Amino acid sequence: MSRSSTRLKLVYSYRVFSLSATTLYQPNLQNTADYRATQLTTLALRFSSRFAITGTYSYTFESRVLEGKPTDNTNVTVGVAFSTK
Repeated sequence: MSRSSTRLKLVYSYRVFSLSATTLYQPNLQNTADYRATQLTTLALRFSSRFAITGTYSYTFESRVLEGKPTDNTNVTVGVAFSTK
């Protein structure tokens, strides 16, 4: 099975906020009804050039999965980012 992979990435920053969104679409090249799609969105609030609080939302969908498994998955993550540079 061969899959194509298409990505769209958007990044926006305004003062202390930054928003990053990435969408990934992977259809099966022989059967377009069989595909994977992922959306990843991150919002960061910078308190300094080295320290930020981040929140990430991730959603994944697969049209074909093993029996008994869900077709989609959602994750929400909140964290702290610290840079030494």
